[in-house]
Amino acid sequence: MQLCRLGRLRTILLIANGIGPDTDGYPMDPAIKLPRNTQTGPAHSAASSEAQIHITAPPERVWDLLSNIDRWPRWNSLVQSATLSGPLQPGSVFRWKSKGLMVISTLQEVRPGQSLTWAGKAFGTRAIHSWEIEVTDQGAVLRTVDS
Repeated sequence: MQLCRLGRLRTILLIANGIGPDTDGYPMDPAIKLPRNTQTGPAHSAASSEAQIHITAPPERVWDLLSNIDRWPRWNSLVQSATLSGPLQPGSVFRWKSKGLMVISTLQEVRPGQSLTWAGKAFGTRAIHSWEIEVTDQGAVLRTVDS
């Protein structure tokens, strides 16, 4: 699970910095440090993980990539399709396919430019996923939390 999560973060990092299918010419910072480990998440969850990465691109660019659910397949190789039914707001449902499995998720929290959280069921288990963007002087720190 850790390698997949870090792979997605690296993909977001590259695209936000102008390398890949959805680029706007933002230069890649050679000093970028990729995460080396995960940490346990909320104590109330039986299984959870966290990872983060620093991205030297405008935080608005990172938000645009994450919040455009219909375009997830363009940058996330684990997502074959994704369709948001309705506006980007809590309560809206989106359907996405990952590794051949159709997942139906509901947006739980949408804070533009700051965080996106959704919940869904896969393999009979309820899961919650969150992306959090922290603005820094050099761009943004993107944190992903799964539980």
